[in-house]
Amino acid sequence: MLLAEVIGSAVRTITVESIKNKKFKLVKLIKPDNEWAGSYSIVEDMLGTGYGDTVIITTGSGSRFTETTGPTHTDAAIIARIDDPENLKE
Repeated sequence: MLLAEVIGSAVRTITVESIKNKKFKLVKLIKPDNEWAGSYSIVEDMLGTGYGDTVIITTGSGSRFTETTGPTHTDAAIIARIDDPENLKE
């Protein structure tokens, strides 16, 4: 699992059927001290998160076979929102 901050939405018009009704967010991966970890990712948003939310994402098969996604063509998904990111500790 990875820590990230939601920084935008990924709007698309043409897509494969298995992700047609899914919402996607642009996130930047962060460290526990909220510093940028050096990369970005587009992830499926299963929770309805918003701009600036600190989230936990899962990647690989953990994101493809959840109760929400079912078998799909995603490689990363938001699975939790951190309510108090200032209290994260390394």
